[in-house]
Amino acid sequence: SSGINAEYGGGFQMVSLLKLAEFTEQGVKFQSPHNGSEMLLTPEHSMAIQNALGSDVMMQLDDVVSVLTEGERMKDAMDRSIRWLDRCQTAHKREHDQNLFGIIQGGLNPTWRKECLEKMMNRLEGQPGLWNTSLVRKWTLTNLRSGKRIILRV
Repeated sequence: SSGINAEYGGGFQMVSLLKLAEFTEQGVKFQSPHNGSEMLLTPEHSMAIQNALGSDVMMQLDDVVSVLTEGERMKDAMDRSIRWLDRCQTAHKREHDQNLFGIIQGGLNPTWRKECLEKMMNRLEGQPGLWNTSLVRKWTLTNLRSGKRIILRV
């Protein structure tokens, strides 16, 4: 096929299942909406799925909370997402032809967003980019190698 195949790590999809989901250090535990069985999505499993799909752009699994969340829950989600990026990088098996992007967390707190950005950039040195979301329903992909940004509006 032509074009770019981009896959998301799975954290954002968990938002739709928040009533059924629990974020833990291990991963995201949730009940299947189909049969109620307990499932666990880990950073390693997310990478294995995306590697198998052949995604050109892969997103890390992140601990997603509403951008309006404040306080310790937001800080915990940011810190966990940084730790999960480490696990995603270790589990990523096709660095030569698949690009792993980190997802910046920190909600509306500029200090936390900057901290998250700096920590992820240190981890992603030599990797392709970062994924940033905003309240204006805009996504930005930044290529760390060239500095070019792609803005997607939805």
